[in-house]
Amino acid sequence: MTLIWITLAVAALITAFLLGGKYGHGWLQEELAKERKLRADLQAERNLAVALLSRAKKAAATAGLDVKKLFPFLTLLAMICLASCDGGGGALVYAQCPKIPVPAVAGTEKFCHTAYVSLYDAQLKVPRLVAYELTGPHTLGCLPRASGFHAEGDSAKPSEYDGSGQDLGHQDPAQDNAWDEQVSHDSFSMVNIAPQLPGLNRQEWERLEESVRAWALERGDLLVYVGPVIPAAPKLLEDIAVPPAFWKIVIDRKRGEVLAFEMPQREIPKGDLAPWVTTVKAIEAQTGIRFNVGTAGKVPWPADLAGWHKAHKEACGK
Repeated sequence: MTLIWITLAVAALITAFLLGGKYGHGWLQEELAKERKLRADLQAERNLAVALLSRAKKAAATAGLDVKKLFPFLTLLAMICLASCDGGGGALVYAQCPKIPVPAVAGTEKFCHTAYVSLYDAQLKVPRLVAYELTGPHTLGCLPRASGFHAEGDSAKPSEYDGSGQDLGHQDPAQDNAWDEQVSHDSFSMVNIAPQLPGLNRQEWERLEESVRAWALERGDLLVYVGPVIPAAPKLLEDIAVPPAFWKIVIDRKRGEVLAFEMPQREIPKGDLAPWVTTVKAIEAQTGIRFNVGTAGKVPWPADLAGWHKAHKEACGK
């Protein structure tokens, strides 16, 4: 039956394309976009149901219950929970993780989105590590900046930052996700956010993000790890840890080259990135994370920022 409906849908789309005019190509593109969104939503729901069932089975086994006898009940429980969950504004979405290596970080929960993975510390309400792969074409996304910061799972809430003087600092930058509406929305999840002073977030840290875009456009795909430095007794905003510094590791796997940066949590005007170059070992020592990415270079790669801005303008027609 499913095959019949798919065949009829494809036939309808082809007919619409051939008709052209008012009901032609534009309508076709709109319907294809809706179909892609539906497929993505269905896949996210399947992933969530599987994850919920897995957790329930583990809990039952831990309690010494007969999992085989409870399986129908556990399945029904997962379906009920899935039906009541809101995948956008508050529920934990177990989407398929990007196929990138992600280091282990104790005491965190993994949140998967299409474009990034967050290892989130629910106790301190900040991500310990966010991993993503940035391609040249993805740096040229043209969507306007989204405005939908939202909680996810046991994350902090956007309102907890109100009046704090701290920006809701993206770890995987918003601009790097402007190539798809759902991806852009996901980048505003609080599992991708940490407290960052405006004088850092909108200045030298932004310059680093701009440089990574220029490198990806020139070099090709880059693997990026980014996160906060969290001391044993961090300063708190309510119950959110305020990092004293942020780090970023950029890996060009094709060339076997690595750069590592760390910036203190203070106002830093845009300028040369060289003062903030550090080593992977230094970041490992402060975070307890083992990256296994090799030795970082001592000098930032040349970044053609003007070239990237020109390419972005040409791609977006503005």
